[in-house]
Amino acid sequence: MKRPDEHISGVLLIGGSSRRFGSDKAVSRLEDGRSLIEHTFDTLRAVTSPILISINEVGRTYPIEAHSTSVQYVVDEWSDCGPLAGIASALQICKTQRIFVMAVDLPYVSRESCERMIAASLAGANAPLTIAKGINSGKAQPLCGIWHQSVLGQLRQYIDLGSRSVMGFLDQLSVNVIELPDKELINVNRPTDIDSDQRG
Repeated sequence: MKRPDEHISGVLLIGGSSRRFGSDKAVSRLEDGRSLIEHTFDTLRAVTSPILISINEVGRTYPIEAHSTSVQYVVDEWSDCGPLAGIASALQICKTQRIFVMAVDLPYVSRESCERMIAASLAGANAPLTIAKGINSGKAQPLCGIWHQSVLGQLRQYIDLGSRSVMGFLDQLSVNVIELPDKELINVNRPTDIDSDQRG
């Protein structure tokens, strides 16, 4: 039986400056003692291969290589361009048709939700993007989403014109939207967001 993820690479976005957090949030630990990067990396590893680690500066590394031999770091081609730079840089070097993008500050997304999104992306041939949205809040979360190689040229042009808004770019495209539990889409932006009660 074919794996539903065989044409999808994982892209873990760790390019942010963590200004609101006060330190590198990727290595901060949740209530179970595991770091944000361990949570998000393990979730992506369960449903995609290989995994690209998107960073915004050369030489930045994290202690996850022991978990997998199929890890590659990708440095943003554009500086100070936010997550779109990481997504575009990953699309340029990956060898798969699709990438599953996940921000490191989304540690509560479940494997089951990722599998739902993958199935929807593979079935939705006419939509180059599949993104998550909170089922109750209605808030879209494009940094938990599947991006197709076909958007790369348009994305490069968008960035080169000086545009930085992820949602602004999505407004130009056909997008599949998959509703997920709001508790899975909690962003860990501040130390106070690490709360054992958040997931219900």
